[in-house]
Amino acid sequence: MIAAALRDAGMEVIYTGLHQTPEMIVAAAVQEDVDVVAMSSFLGRT
Repeated sequence: MIAAALRDAGMEVIYTGLHQTPEMIVAAAVQEDVDVVAMSSFLGRT
């Protein structure tokens, strides 16, 4: 839902998948030359 909202707002969204380490996220951000890094976590707990 967050990715769709950001796309609707005109942003390009790059999904890196589940279970990424901080180092993997940083490497992807550097490779894609991003301006913003956003993360979301949903554990499914109530």
